[in-house]
Amino acid sequence: MSEDKNIRRTLFNQEVETLKRFSENGQDHIHLIKLLATYQHGEDYHLIFPWSDGNLRDFWKTWHSPQMRTHGLARWFAREMLSIAKGLDMIHTGVFESSSGQGEQVGKDAEHRRGIHGDITPENILWFRDYEGRDDPNELGLLKISDFGFSRFHRKESSKETKPRGLGYSKTSRAPEMDLEKPISRSYDIWALGCLYLEFVTWFVRGFKGTEDFMLQRYNSHLDFVREDSFFNVIPIREKAKYGACLKGCVKAVSSDLLLAFRVPRPVYLKKN
Repeated sequence: MSEDKNIRRTLFNQEVETLKRFSENGQDHIHLIKLLATYQHGEDYHLIFPWSDGNLRDFWKTWHSPQMRTHGLARWFAREMLSIAKGLDMIHTGVFESSSGQGEQVGKDAEHRRGIHGDITPENILWFRDYEGRDDPNELGLLKISDFGFSRFHRKESSKETKPRGLGYSKTSRAPEMDLEKPISRSYDIWALGCLYLEFVTWFVRGFKGTEDFMLQRYNSHLDFVREDSFFNVIPIREKAKYGACLKGCVKAVSSDLLLAFRVPRPVYLKKN
């Protein structure tokens, strides 16, 4: 019990310190969730954040069938995908962009700024239907990265790799390095971001049912005895007597199908006589 208490305390302190990095000097970073307050009640630790309307998966359920893919929806969709990438880049590089659009390494300990989030998933992307600065009543809201309990920050010279122990462990979006017990770098987050993007694009093209069908395909194509929802399979490499990883066939197929859905026909030019 005491060990469990210490683990919870460590994770709590770790997330609080990470969130403090994003609000130093009074800066508010629009792509990252803002910590409002913390408190302890008995042996439980609590963090208070702005009230959201749900996470990204809740958003997909709410807008389950984007039948009219208008220019406005496409622009919002692209903007929010970019904002998630920008937020992750702030964590990776330590250069935090404020609401004013200026990027800087704030604080006296900037050399420790480079980090890894460790758990980029639709459940950890919060959706705010209404937010300060919203100028278009028809847009669908704002997305922010949250849940920094597994984040790690390092000096610049040591930020390339770290041991997987203690990092977030989302079964669906985890990178192959976790199963292969290889060192973890910022590419771990990039893999998870790619998984999230693929599901996001699936929603944009096929709606929420499309994301559910894709999830079932990933589950059914798992090669282990115990099936699970992931984007890769671990396979033996006989000539090297070890294991490797490969994308599941359904992930490749969905990626190709979505690419065709976005393909724009080449314009036809008529030659003047």
